[in-house]
Amino acid sequence: MEFTRTIKNGLTLAMSVTLAALLLVLGLPPVSVSAGDNDYEVIEVDNGGSASGVVRFDSKYPKRKKIRISKDNETCGTIKRSEKFLVSKENKGLKNVLVTIEGITTGKAPHISEAITLQQKGCTYIPHFQVAEIGPEGVNLKLINDDGIFHNIHTYFGDSTVFNVPQLGTQHEISQPLTAPGVIKVNCDVHDWMSADIVLLHNSPYYAVTDENGEFLIDDIPPGTYTVKAWHEALGTMTKEVTISDGENSPIDFVIKGKSKKKKK
Repeated sequence: MEFTRTIKNGLTLAMSVTLAALLLVLGLPPVSVSAGDNDYEVIEVDNGGSASGVVRFDSKYPKRKKIRISKDNETCGTIKRSEKFLVSKENKGLKNVLVTIEGITTGKAPHISEAITLQQKGCTYIPHFQVAEIGPEGVNLKLINDDGIFHNIHTYFGDSTVFNVPQLGTQHEISQPLTAPGVIKVNCDVHDWMSADIVLLHNSPYYAVTDENGEFLIDDIPPGTYTVKAWHEALGTMTKEVTISDGENSPIDFVIKGKSKKKKK
């Protein structure tokens, strides 16, 4: 299924979306982790290949929105910049894009996380974007309040609340379990500009998150032809096909095209 998504500043993004990706784009609930999920088999990957590339804009890209702060200014400051589009001025690479290789059923072992941390500092969530692989028991999310003021952490799978908990300034750390894979949106009901995304993966060790230049590398990939997906919180999902050969690197770039200007007659 092909469709084009237009974002506010006139950029267009052509996306090829499978049903699973469409669920994430539309914010529908992901499936739960199954303790007996044995679809993925861990093996030694001998002479596997790699895939590397960049996710970037070809011309125009969204500027970081300026947010004026009207409460708790001593702690929060007076102005914030949105972290939704972190773009390199040098190569127009986009940070915090999750790149995954789909369809691998046998391969390297997942790096299971038992705990992850979300820090509240200066009325900002740190990190803004993170990815963790979870096992059958899920993962423990540690919420750190370094601000010493009242926050309220509200998390969602799509439109459904995962948890909604207050955290007093005197509560430096509280914990919440997360047990299902998918995209978790995090907001603060007290400070509405605060947002973050947590992506939980299960049996999906072939992924990378783009760096400050929009670059990524995924290694130890068994030879074969696969679908590669690049997901961004504001742009949705892009897909491409890649063929991995023994011991070789396969380049793959995702280019987000800006809207072309119409010529004046």
